[in-house]
Amino acid sequence: MLLVTQTANAQSALLRDFRKSYWGKGETFTIGLGFVPLRMAGVFIGKNAFEGEGRQVKRLLRKIKKIRIHTIEGASIATEDVAQLKADLVKKRFEPLMEVRDKGARVEIMSRGSEKKLGKVVMLVQEESEMVMVALNTRISMDDLAKAAKYFKDLD
Repeated sequence: MLLVTQTANAQSALLRDFRKSYWGKGETFTIGLGFVPLRMAGVFIGKNAFEGEGRQVKRLLRKIKKIRIHTIEGASIATEDVAQLKADLVKKRFEPLMEVRDKGARVEIMSRGSEKKLGKVVMLVQEESEMVMVALNTRISMDDLAKAAKYFKDLD
């Protein structure tokens, strides 16, 4: 149990320390939501919200236990710093799931879970002068992702 707590704290510490390294170079901000506020948000999303997508959104929201969002704005974010952050996450057993680059923007998603569940997820969204780091603690299974992907694909 202690090992699990230390791992979760290590992930949070890495993202927090990265954000702190940009204090004074730009605006930084952090917000976190736990299980209860996320559950309450799910209550307020109607079944037909988002043009029928509400059920999928609610299903995924119920499986997020905790979310923490770190932002850095108005700072020149060094590519080497982001590469080091990713390397540090890999040392903490996070595996890259997806990377997307488009017009100078970059989105990377890493996970530390099992073959069946995502577990802890880190999303790094970087643009020229801003970065958003999202840390999720989830119970989302690969089956949940497949169902959501199929549902949203069928909407197109």
